[in-house]
Amino acid sequence: MRGFAVRILVFAAALAAGAGAAGAERRVALVVGNSAYQHAAPLKNPRNDANALARSLARLGFEVVKGLDLDKAAFERSVRSFARRLKGADVALLFYAGHGLQVNGVNYLAPIDAVLDEEGDLDFEAITLNTIQRQMERETTLNLVFLDACRDNPLARSLARSMGRSRSAAVGRGLARVETGNVESFIAFATDPGEVASDGDGQNSPFTTALLKHIETPGLDVAVLMRRVRRDVMAATRERQRPWTNSSLIREFKFNARTAAAPPKPDPADGIATLQRMLEELKRRQAAPAAPQADPAKQAWEAVKDTESQAVLQAFVARFPGSIYGDFARARLEELRRATARPAPAPTPPAVRATPRPSFNCAYAKLPVEIAICNSLELADLDVRMSRLFYQRKARLRAGDQRWLKSTQRNWLNTRNACGSNANCIRQRYLERIRALGG
Repeated sequence: MRGFAVRILVFAAALAAGAGAAGAERRVALVVGNSAYQHAAPLKNPRNDANALARSLARLGFEVVKGLDLDKAAFERSVRSFARRLKGADVALLFYAGHGLQVNGVNYLAPIDAVLDEEGDLDFEAITLNTIQRQMERETTLNLVFLDACRDNPLARSLARSMGRSRSAAVGRGLARVETGNVESFIAFATDPGEVASDGDGQNSPFTTALLKHIETPGLDVAVLMRRVRRDVMAATRERQRPWTNSSLIREFKFNARTAAAPPKPDPADGIATLQRMLEELKRRQAAPAAPQADPAKQAWEAVKDTESQAVLQAFVARFPGSIYGDFARARLEELRRATARPAPAPTPPAVRATPRPSFNCAYAKLPVEIAICNSLELADLDVRMSRLFYQRKARLRAGDQRWLKSTQRNWLNTRNACGSNANCIRQRYLERIRALGG
Protein backbone atom coordinates (compact mmCIF):
# COMPACT_ATOMS: atom_id res chain seq x y z
CA MET A 1 0.00 0.00 0.00
CA ARG A 2 2.94 2.34 0.68
CA GLY A 3 4.05 2.04 -2.98
CA PHE A 4 0.58 2.97 -4.19
CA ALA A 5 0.56 6.10 -1.98
CA VAL A 6 3.95 7.11 -3.38
CA ARG A 7 2.51 6.81 -6.90
CA ILE A 8 -0.31 9.20 -5.93
CA LEU A 9 2.22 11.66 -4.46
CA VAL A 10 4.34 11.62 -7.64
CA PHE A 11 1.27 12.12 -9.80
CA ALA A 12 0.07 15.02 -7.62
CA ALA A 13 3.47 16.70 -7.75
CA ALA A 14 3.55 16.47 -11.55
CA LEU A 15 0.07 17.91 -11.81
CA ALA A 16 0.98 20.74 -9.41
CA ALA A 17 4.02 21.62 -11.49
CA GLY A 18 1.85 21.96 -14.59
CA ALA A 19 -0.90 23.96 -12.86
CA GLY A 20 1.47 26.29 -10.93
CA ALA A 21 3.83 27.27 -13.73
CA ALA A 22 4.52 31.02 -13.87
CA GLY A 23 3.11 33.03 -16.73
CA ALA A 24 5.47 33.92 -19.57
CA GLU A 25 7.17 37.32 -19.56
CA ARG A 26 5.63 39.99 -21.80
CA ARG A 27 7.80 40.93 -24.79
CA VAL A 28 7.27 43.82 -27.22
CA ALA A 29 9.27 44.51 -30.42
CA LEU A 30 9.53 47.37 -32.92
CA VAL A 31 10.65 46.01 -36.31
CA VAL A 32 11.38 48.52 -39.12
CA GLY A 33 12.63 47.84 -42.64
CA ASN A 34 13.21 50.80 -45.00
CA SER A 35 14.05 49.94 -48.60
CA ALA A 36 12.25 52.37 -50.97
CA TYR A 37 14.34 55.52 -50.42
CA GLN A 38 13.12 58.48 -52.47
CA HIS A 39 16.30 60.58 -52.49
CA ALA A 40 18.91 57.81 -52.44
CA ALA A 41 19.38 54.49 -54.19
CA PRO A 42 16.79 51.95 -52.93
CA LEU A 43 18.00 49.04 -50.79
CA LYS A 44 16.98 45.52 -51.75
CA ASN A 45 16.77 43.66 -48.46
CA PRO A 46 15.61 45.74 -45.44
CA ARG A 47 11.92 45.17 -46.20
CA ASN A 48 12.53 41.41 -46.55
CA ASP A 49 14.64 41.42 -43.37
CA ALA A 50 11.92 43.14 -41.32
CA ASN A 51 9.14 40.86 -42.61
CA ALA A 52 11.10 37.68 -41.87
CA LEU A 53 12.25 38.76 -38.41
CA ALA A 54 8.76 40.00 -37.45
CA ARG A 55 7.34 36.55 -38.24
CA SER A 56 10.08 34.86 -36.19
CA LEU A 57 9.60 37.16 -33.19
CA ALA A 58 5.83 36.58 -33.27
CA ARG A 59 6.46 32.83 -33.06
CA LEU A 60 8.71 33.52 -30.05
CA GLY A 61 5.94 35.29 -28.15
CA PHE A 62 6.68 38.94 -29.00
CA GLU A 63 3.99 41.54 -29.60
CA VAL A 64 5.34 43.06 -32.82
CA VAL A 65 4.92 46.64 -34.06
CA LYS A 66 6.08 46.39 -37.69
CA GLY A 67 6.84 49.27 -40.07
CA LEU A 68 7.86 48.96 -43.72
CA ASP A 69 9.15 51.80 -45.93
CA LEU A 70 8.30 54.49 -43.38
CA ASP A 71 8.46 58.20 -44.13
CA LYS A 72 9.24 60.57 -41.22
CA ALA A 73 5.63 60.96 -40.06
CA ALA A 74 4.94 57.19 -40.24
CA PHE A 75 8.22 56.42 -38.47
CA GLU A 76 7.24 58.73 -35.59
CA ARG A 77 3.80 57.11 -35.38
CA SER A 78 5.37 53.65 -35.20
CA VAL A 79 7.73 54.71 -32.41
CA ARG A 80 4.81 56.25 -30.51
CA SER A 81 2.73 53.06 -30.92
CA PHE A 82 5.72 50.99 -29.73
CA ALA A 83 6.12 53.23 -26.65
CA ARG A 84 2.46 52.78 -25.72
CA ARG A 85 2.64 48.99 -26.09
CA LEU A 86 5.70 48.90 -23.79
CA LYS A 87 3.67 49.81 -20.70
CA GLY A 88 3.75 46.76 -18.42
CA ALA A 89 6.19 44.86 -20.66
CA ASP A 90 9.21 42.93 -19.35
CA VAL A 91 11.39 42.92 -22.50
CA ALA A 92 11.70 45.53 -25.28
CA LEU A 93 13.37 44.88 -28.64
CA LEU A 94 14.25 47.17 -31.57
CA PHE A 95 15.27 45.83 -34.98
CA TYR A 96 16.04 48.35 -37.72
CA ALA A 97 17.20 47.63 -41.27
CA GLY A 98 17.83 50.51 -43.66
CA HIS A 99 20.03 53.59 -43.94
CA GLY A 100 21.58 55.05 -40.80
CA LEU A 101 24.35 57.55 -40.17
CA GLN A 102 26.33 59.13 -37.35
CA VAL A 103 26.97 62.86 -36.96
CA ASN A 104 29.00 64.15 -34.01
CA GLY A 105 28.69 60.72 -32.41
CA VAL A 106 24.87 60.68 -32.60
CA ASN A 107 23.21 57.84 -34.53
CA TYR A 108 20.31 58.74 -36.86
CA LEU A 109 17.88 56.34 -38.58
CA ALA A 110 16.76 57.59 -42.01
CA PRO A 111 13.09 57.53 -43.11
CA ILE A 112 12.55 56.90 -46.82
CA ASP A 113 11.72 60.58 -47.56
CA ALA A 114 14.81 62.01 -45.80
CA VAL A 115 16.62 64.88 -47.59
CA LEU A 116 19.89 65.87 -45.88
CA ASP A 117 21.12 69.03 -47.59
CA GLU A 118 22.71 70.49 -44.45
CA GLU A 119 23.32 69.65 -40.81
CA GLY A 120 20.18 71.44 -39.61
CA ASP A 121 18.06 69.01 -41.65
CA LEU A 122 18.92 66.16 -39.28
CA ASP A 123 16.57 67.48 -36.58
CA PHE A 124 13.65 67.47 -39.03
CA GLU A 125 14.40 64.62 -41.43
CA ALA A 126 15.75 61.73 -39.30
CA ILE A 127 14.99 59.81 -36.10
CA THR A 128 17.68 59.56 -33.44
CA LEU A 129 18.36 56.10 -32.07
CA ASN A 130 18.56 57.70 -28.63
CA THR A 131 14.89 58.75 -28.88
CA ILE A 132 13.76 55.12 -29.24
CA GLN A 133 16.14 53.87 -26.55
CA ARG A 134 14.72 56.39 -24.06
CA GLN A 135 11.22 55.00 -24.63
CA MET A 136 12.49 51.46 -24.05
CA GLU A 137 14.45 52.33 -20.89
CA ARG A 138 11.51 54.25 -19.42
CA GLU A 139 9.20 51.19 -19.41
CA THR A 140 11.28 47.98 -19.25
CA THR A 141 14.32 46.60 -17.44
CA LEU A 142 15.70 44.46 -20.28
CA ASN A 143 16.27 45.96 -23.74
CA LEU A 144 17.59 44.41 -26.95
CA VAL A 145 18.69 46.46 -29.98
CA PHE A 146 19.64 44.95 -33.36
CA LEU A 147 20.80 47.40 -36.05
CA ASP A 148 21.33 46.26 -39.63
CA ALA A 149 21.83 49.92 -40.63
CA CYS A 150 25.54 50.26 -41.33
CA ARG A 151 25.25 50.17 -45.12
CA ASP A 152 27.17 52.53 -47.42
CA ASN A 153 24.97 55.63 -47.19
CA PRO A 154 24.69 58.24 -49.99
CA LEU A 155 22.71 60.51 -47.63
CA ALA A 156 25.74 60.69 -45.32
CA ARG A 157 28.08 61.44 -48.22
CA SER A 158 25.80 64.23 -49.47
CA LEU A 159 25.62 65.76 -45.99
CA ALA A 160 29.42 65.60 -45.56
CA ARG A 161 29.94 67.42 -48.87
CA SER A 162 27.51 70.19 -47.90
CA MET A 163 29.26 70.70 -44.54
CA GLY A 164 32.62 71.45 -46.20
CA ARG A 165 36.10 70.17 -45.43
CA SER A 166 36.41 71.78 -42.01
CA ARG A 167 33.29 70.09 -40.61
CA SER A 168 32.77 67.02 -42.78
CA ALA A 169 34.68 64.87 -40.28
CA ALA A 170 31.65 65.14 -37.99
CA VAL A 171 29.85 62.74 -40.36
CA GLY A 172 31.31 59.39 -39.39
CA ARG A 173 31.42 56.16 -41.37
CA GLY A 174 28.73 53.63 -40.48
CA LEU A 175 27.23 54.02 -36.99
CA ALA A 176 28.75 55.24 -33.72
CA ARG A 177 29.25 52.97 -30.71
CA VAL A 178 26.10 52.78 -28.55
CA GLU A 179 26.26 52.65 -24.76
CA THR A 180 23.88 50.40 -22.81
CA GLY A 181 22.19 53.03 -20.63
CA ASN A 182 20.74 52.60 -17.14
CA VAL A 183 18.98 49.23 -17.56
CA GLU A 184 20.09 45.78 -18.65
CA SER A 185 20.72 46.17 -22.38
CA PHE A 186 22.12 44.20 -25.29
CA ILE A 187 23.21 46.17 -28.39
CA ALA A 188 24.10 44.40 -31.65
CA PHE A 189 25.40 46.01 -34.86
CA ALA A 190 25.65 44.26 -38.22
CA THR A 191 29.34 45.26 -38.22
CA ASP A 192 31.89 47.10 -36.09
CA PRO A 193 31.15 50.76 -35.19
CA GLY A 194 32.48 53.04 -37.91
CA GLU A 195 32.44 50.26 -40.52
CA VAL A 196 30.07 49.52 -43.41
CA ALA A 197 27.94 46.36 -43.71
CA SER A 198 26.72 44.55 -46.82
CA ASP A 199 23.12 44.56 -48.00
CA GLY A 200 23.74 41.09 -49.43
CA ASP A 201 22.93 39.37 -52.70
CA GLY A 202 20.29 36.98 -51.36
CA GLN A 203 16.80 37.39 -49.97
CA ASN A 204 18.19 38.85 -46.72
CA SER A 205 21.33 40.65 -45.60
CA PRO A 206 24.18 38.48 -44.23
CA PHE A 207 23.49 39.74 -40.68
CA THR A 208 19.74 39.09 -40.76
CA THR A 209 20.26 35.72 -42.51
CA ALA A 210 22.47 34.57 -39.62
CA LEU A 211 20.11 36.04 -37.01
CA LEU A 212 17.11 34.21 -38.49
CA LYS A 213 19.11 30.96 -38.59
CA HIS A 214 19.80 30.93 -34.84
CA ILE A 215 17.19 33.08 -33.07
CA GLU A 216 14.65 30.26 -32.62
CA THR A 217 17.20 27.68 -31.42
CA PRO A 218 15.87 26.24 -28.11
CA GLY A 219 17.75 27.17 -24.95
CA LEU A 220 20.24 29.54 -26.64
CA ASP A 221 21.34 32.57 -24.57
CA VAL A 222 21.55 35.81 -26.56
CA ALA A 223 25.32 36.09 -26.00
CA VAL A 224 25.87 32.62 -27.47
CA LEU A 225 23.40 33.44 -30.25
CA MET A 226 25.46 36.48 -31.31
CA ARG A 227 28.70 34.50 -31.29
CA ARG A 228 27.12 32.13 -33.79
CA VAL A 229 25.78 35.06 -35.84
CA ARG A 230 29.24 36.67 -35.88
CA ARG A 231 30.83 33.42 -37.04
CA ASP A 232 28.31 32.98 -39.88
CA VAL A 233 28.53 36.60 -41.06
CA MET A 234 32.33 36.55 -41.12
CA ALA A 235 32.24 33.34 -43.14
CA ALA A 236 29.65 34.72 -45.58
CA THR A 237 31.56 38.00 -46.15
CA ARG A 238 35.07 36.50 -46.14
CA GLU A 239 35.77 38.31 -42.86
CA ARG A 240 35.05 41.75 -44.33
CA GLN A 241 32.13 42.19 -41.91
CA ARG A 242 32.20 41.36 -38.21
CA PRO A 243 29.07 41.96 -36.09
CA TRP A 244 29.68 43.93 -32.89
CA THR A 245 27.90 43.76 -29.53
CA ASN A 246 27.83 45.72 -26.28
CA SER A 247 26.07 44.19 -23.29
CA SER A 248 25.23 45.08 -19.70
CA LEU A 249 23.04 42.00 -19.14
CA ILE A 250 23.26 40.40 -15.71
CA ARG A 251 20.82 37.57 -16.36
CA GLU A 252 20.55 35.20 -19.28
CA PHE A 253 18.03 35.94 -22.00
CA LYS A 254 16.79 33.21 -24.35
CA PHE A 255 14.50 33.97 -27.24
CA ASN A 256 13.34 30.35 -27.10
CA ALA A 257 13.56 29.15 -23.49
CA ARG A 258 12.70 25.53 -24.32
CA THR A 259 15.65 23.14 -23.98
CA ALA A 260 13.91 20.19 -25.66
CA ALA A 261 10.57 19.26 -27.07
CA ALA A 262 8.23 20.01 -24.19
CA PRO A 263 5.81 17.28 -23.16
CA PRO A 264 2.16 18.20 -23.48
CA LYS A 265 0.84 20.06 -20.44
CA PRO A 266 -1.48 17.98 -18.27
CA ASP A 267 -5.12 18.83 -18.67
CA PRO A 268 -6.50 19.60 -15.17
CA ALA A 269 -9.74 17.81 -16.02
CA ASP A 270 -7.82 14.69 -17.04
CA GLY A 271 -5.73 14.96 -13.87
CA ILE A 272 -8.77 15.13 -11.65
CA ALA A 273 -10.32 12.14 -13.38
CA THR A 274 -7.08 10.16 -13.04
CA LEU A 275 -6.81 11.04 -9.36
CA GLN A 276 -10.39 9.90 -8.79
CA ARG A 277 -9.68 6.58 -10.49
CA MET A 278 -6.60 6.10 -8.31
CA LEU A 279 -8.61 6.89 -5.19
CA GLU A 280 -11.30 4.40 -6.23
CA GLU A 281 -8.60 1.78 -6.63
CA LEU A 282 -7.28 2.66 -3.17
CA LYS A 283 -10.81 2.28 -1.75
CA ARG A 284 -11.20 -1.15 -3.30
CA ARG A 285 -7.86 -2.25 -1.86
CA GLN A 286 -8.77 -0.93 1.58
CA ALA A 287 -12.03 -2.93 1.42
CA ALA A 288 -10.00 -6.17 1.30
CA PRO A 289 -9.93 -8.25 4.54
CA ALA A 290 -6.18 -7.72 4.92
CA ALA A 291 -6.64 -4.11 6.03
CA PRO A 292 -10.22 -3.47 7.21
CA GLN A 293 -9.11 -0.71 9.59
CA ALA A 294 -7.43 1.57 6.95
CA ASP A 295 -8.98 5.00 6.30
CA PRO A 296 -8.90 5.85 2.52
CA ALA A 297 -9.31 9.60 3.20
CA LYS A 298 -6.34 9.59 5.58
CA GLN A 299 -4.07 7.68 3.21
CA ALA A 300 -5.09 9.87 0.27
CA TRP A 301 -4.48 13.01 2.35
CA GLU A 302 -0.98 11.80 3.28
CA ALA A 303 -0.23 11.55 -0.43
CA VAL A 304 -1.51 14.97 -1.48
CA LYS A 305 -1.32 17.21 1.59
CA ASP A 306 1.83 19.02 0.34
CA THR A 307 0.59 19.63 -3.20
CA GLU A 308 0.58 23.15 -4.71
CA SER A 309 -2.14 22.17 -7.21
CA GLN A 310 -5.57 23.65 -6.58
CA ALA A 311 -7.03 21.16 -9.06
CA VAL A 312 -5.82 18.19 -6.98
CA LEU A 313 -7.20 19.70 -3.76
CA GLN A 314 -10.57 20.40 -5.41
CA ALA A 315 -10.73 16.77 -6.52
CA PHE A 316 -9.93 15.65 -2.97
CA VAL A 317 -12.70 17.83 -1.49
CA ALA A 318 -15.17 16.46 -4.03
CA ARG A 319 -14.17 12.88 -3.16
CA PHE A 320 -14.12 13.25 0.67
CA PRO A 321 -16.50 16.16 1.39
CA GLY A 322 -17.59 15.04 4.86
CA SER A 323 -14.27 13.86 6.32
CA ILE A 324 -11.92 15.88 8.49
CA TYR A 325 -9.36 15.54 5.72
CA GLY A 326 -11.80 17.23 3.36
CA ASP A 327 -11.78 20.16 5.82
CA PHE A 328 -7.98 20.12 5.73
CA ALA A 329 -8.04 20.20 1.93
CA ARG A 330 -10.48 23.13 1.89
CA ALA A 331 -8.26 25.09 4.29
CA ARG A 332 -5.18 24.30 2.19
CA LEU A 333 -7.04 25.34 -0.97
CA GLU A 334 -8.02 28.68 0.56
CA GLU A 335 -4.41 29.24 1.64
CA LEU A 336 -3.16 28.67 -1.92
CA ARG A 337 -5.80 30.99 -3.36
CA ARG A 338 -4.76 33.80 -1.04
CA ALA A 339 -1.09 33.27 -1.83
CA THR A 340 -1.65 33.38 -5.60
CA ALA A 341 -4.10 36.27 -5.63
CA ARG A 342 -2.51 39.33 -7.14
CA PRO A 343 -3.00 42.62 -5.29
CA ALA A 344 -4.75 45.34 -7.24
CA PRO A 345 -2.17 47.55 -8.94
CA ALA A 346 -1.57 50.87 -7.23
CA PRO A 347 -2.90 53.85 -9.15
CA THR A 348 -0.26 55.36 -11.39
CA PRO A 349 0.63 58.84 -10.14
CA PRO A 350 0.44 61.59 -12.70
CA ALA A 351 3.65 62.04 -14.62
CA VAL A 352 5.84 64.85 -13.36
CA ARG A 353 7.78 66.45 -16.10
CA ALA A 354 10.95 67.69 -14.42
CA THR A 355 13.27 67.90 -17.42
CA PRO A 356 12.68 69.98 -20.58
CA ARG A 357 12.45 67.75 -23.67
CA PRO A 358 12.65 69.71 -26.93
CA SER A 359 12.54 68.11 -30.38
CA PHE A 360 16.33 67.74 -30.44
CA ASN A 361 18.75 65.85 -28.19
CA CYS A 362 19.92 68.13 -25.36
CA ALA A 363 22.96 65.93 -24.76
CA TYR A 364 24.50 67.39 -27.92
CA ALA A 365 23.28 70.99 -27.58
CA LYS A 366 26.14 73.40 -28.33
CA LEU A 367 24.63 76.70 -29.50
CA PRO A 368 23.63 79.19 -26.76
CA VAL A 369 20.06 79.18 -28.08
CA GLU A 370 19.89 75.36 -27.84
CA ILE A 371 21.26 75.39 -24.28
CA ALA A 372 18.68 78.03 -23.31
CA ILE A 373 15.86 75.87 -24.74
CA CYS A 374 17.15 72.78 -22.91
CA ASN A 375 17.01 74.74 -19.62
CA SER A 376 13.43 75.98 -20.03
CA LEU A 377 10.23 73.91 -19.99
CA GLU A 378 8.35 76.73 -21.74
CA LEU A 379 10.89 77.08 -24.57
CA ALA A 380 11.16 73.29 -24.95
CA ASP A 381 7.35 73.04 -25.27
CA LEU A 382 7.35 75.80 -27.91
CA ASP A 383 10.09 73.97 -29.83
CA VAL A 384 8.11 70.70 -29.82
CA ARG A 385 4.91 72.52 -30.85
CA MET A 386 6.65 74.33 -33.74
CA SER A 387 8.34 71.12 -34.94
CA ARG A 388 5.00 69.25 -34.96
CA LEU A 389 3.30 72.04 -36.97
CA PHE A 390 6.21 72.08 -39.43
CA TYR A 391 5.91 68.38 -40.21
CA GLN A 392 2.12 68.48 -40.38
CA ARG A 393 2.28 71.25 -42.94
CA LYS A 394 5.11 69.61 -44.87
CA ALA A 395 3.08 66.38 -45.18
CA ARG A 396 0.30 68.29 -46.96
CA LEU A 397 2.58 69.94 -49.57
CA ARG A 398 3.87 68.81 -52.94
CA ALA A 399 7.62 68.27 -53.42
CA GLY A 400 8.22 71.78 -54.82
CA ASP A 401 6.33 73.44 -51.99
CA GLN A 402 8.17 71.26 -49.46
CA ARG A 403 11.49 72.67 -50.67
CA TRP A 404 10.12 76.19 -50.27
CA LEU A 405 8.93 75.37 -46.74
CA LYS A 406 12.33 73.95 -45.79
CA SER A 407 14.01 77.11 -47.12
CA THR A 408 11.80 79.30 -44.91
CA GLN A 409 12.55 77.00 -41.97
CA ARG A 410 16.31 77.41 -42.45
CA ASN A 411 15.93 81.20 -42.63
CA TRP A 412 13.91 81.12 -39.43
CA LEU A 413 16.55 78.99 -37.69
CA ASN A 414 19.14 81.65 -38.49
CA THR A 415 16.98 84.36 -36.90
CA ARG A 416 16.33 82.15 -33.88
CA ASN A 417 20.02 81.36 -33.42
CA ALA A 418 20.77 85.09 -33.48
CA CYS A 419 18.89 85.41 -30.17
CA GLY A 420 21.72 83.68 -28.36
CA SER A 421 20.60 82.88 -24.81
CA ASN A 422 17.98 85.67 -24.65
CA ALA A 423 14.84 83.80 -23.54
CA ASN A 424 12.43 86.62 -24.48
CA CYS A 425 13.88 86.82 -27.98
CA ILE A 426 13.72 83.04 -28.40
CA ARG A 427 10.11 82.95 -27.18
CA GLN A 428 9.12 85.70 -29.65
CA ARG A 429 10.78 83.92 -32.58
CA TYR A 430 8.94 80.67 -31.79
CA LEU A 431 5.57 82.39 -31.42
CA GLU A 432 6.09 84.12 -34.78
CA ARG A 433 7.01 80.83 -36.46
CA ILE A 434 4.05 78.98 -34.92
CA ARG A 435 1.67 81.64 -36.24
CA ALA A 436 3.33 81.46 -39.69
CA LEU A 437 2.81 77.68 -39.73
CA GLY A 438 -0.87 78.09 -38.91
CA GLY A 439 -0.70 77.21 -35.21
